Amino acid sequence: MKPIKIIVPVSIECPPLHGEITYLACNDISVKLISPYSGVSSGLHIPYFAMHYAVMNDKCFANPDGNVSEHGWETAEHLLKDLYDCCVLFHRHRDEIEKEYALFQKSVKALDKNFLSDELYREKKRELRRQLRANEIDLKNYEKTLWELRKQNKKYSDEVFCVQKGFEDTVQRICCTKHYIPVMELVKAFIKY
Repeated sequence: MKPIKIIVPVSIECPPLHGEITYLACNDISVKLISPYSGVSSGLHIPYFAMHYAVMNDKCFANPDGNVSEHGWETAEHLLKDLYDCCVLFHRHRDEIEKEYALFQKSVKALDKNFLSDELYREKKRELRRQLRANEIDLKNYEKTLWELRKQNKKYSDEVFCVQKGFEDTVQRICCTKHYIPVMELVKAFIKY
């Protein structure tokens, strides 16, 4: 799909938001903020079980011909305004968030020492495959060892998820908002790491 440009007026003191609709379907829409901030995107999905209601009440994001519906334009504008508000909050508290992000990175590196990280898992899996091909181990030992590696890597993924969730909750608290903030996407856009 070719991105559809969109300009949203916000207020007198704020320049209009420039963005684009990057994905559009009857039940999905994704937008990307281009200006005054860039590199941040968001989307909305209507689940399958709610599609009947959406179709019957003209709440689909796209018309049957594939063009953006009126509800799609309203949703895109709403998503862009929400992204802009998140960017403003994030930018306002950037120094505090950068400190918390440094702590987050240290916590993840500490997990690398105690658990089987994704990179180490891939290396061990490659080595295990090499041993199987070279007939250094049999299939039963290969499967048993691989299962153990997967289990260890799953523990690592679970721990990283918990640390990341804690970081995201901290950013929510710093920004004093209960609204959803796409924290990791904002980190990628604003913080050099």
